Amino acid sequence: MQVVIDTAQTRITVKDGCFYIVSPHHKRRIHPRRLSSIAVYANTLINSSAMMLAVDYQIPIFYFDRIGRIRARIMSPYFVSLASLRRKQLLVWGTPLATELAARQLLRKLAGQEILLNRLKYQRTNCREKLVTILGQVAVTRKKLEQVSYRPLEQARNSLMGIEGRFARMYWSGLSGCLDEPYRFGKRSRRPARDLFNAALNYLYGMTYTEVESAVFAAGLDPFIGYLHAENYRKPSLVFDLIEPFRPLVDGLLVQLFTDKAMLPEQVDARDGGFTLNREGKKILIPAFNGFMETRVKFNENVRSMRDHIFQYCSQFAKTINQFNHDVPDHL
Repeated sequence: MQVVIDTAQTRITVKDGCFYIVSPHHKRRIHPRRLSSIAVYANTLINSSAMMLAVDYQIPIFYFDRIGRIRARIMSPYFVSLASLRRKQLLVWGTPLATELAARQLLRKLAGQEILLNRLKYQRTNCREKLVTILGQVAVTRKKLEQVSYRPLEQARNSLMGIEGRFARMYWSGLSGCLDEPYRFGKRSRRPARDLFNAALNYLYGMTYTEVESAVFAAGLDPFIGYLHAENYRKPSLVFDLIEPFRPLVDGLLVQLFTDKAMLPEQVDARDGGFTLNREGKKILIPAFNGFMETRVKFNENVRSMRDHIFQYCSQFAKTINQFNHDVPDHL
């Protein structure tokens, strides 16, 4: 479970071996074995005992700004990459495997988008024709991604992102058309979000990011050595790579929340030229996300909890890197 602290003046201490969280509105005691991470979005006092408890249980603490950008993290010094695996991550650069790994993330994402669109095609008769048209572009997009995957990474990266971006515009248009009028959106917008859907999705993606980064560290990978998003200097590019296949599952969660009318237009506030979730919106999204992380879903032909999928996927990625064999002169 991920705990999200979004109330100012919250204090986190330790009581009877548990995290003791006190906010102006409530008090809560949580055993560390129940936590996967702590995400802080508001001014919070975390004492040294709570930090040490998090370190002992390898629970990362993430700090976000008010529009959802990660600003800092605290984690155990043992929660780091293995030197040999990190070395192989670097050695993969400049080899065909680097491009293959970059393309693979987008192909997995495309497969997830196809599954979601197919499901909506049967659930939303009013937008079926449009979804059928978009689904007709999946095979074309897949073929283009596969063709680019044989180029050197430096040449392929922009092409991969361009191909993915063109399909994404159709995909988002299709999802918007499946929503009731108050929830529709013109296009994907990030920071700032331009509407309720994008504000909620940005928040969900931020929570998913912490899960993926935890899994990347647990697998012994260096989060700063990615392939698809490698141009993001001083950014954890590998986390951005490995979150891609899981985005459609999160998209599906949000579409379902809107379908169930769990999210409402008044759950966002106008701020800084865009919209951010307010307290009422977060009260809906946070429990929904935590429940979703424990829900058994099908991904990559396997059924397990969403969190287990993320950790297994990152572990398999590390195994692929570790099996890479590239002869390097002894003097290098």
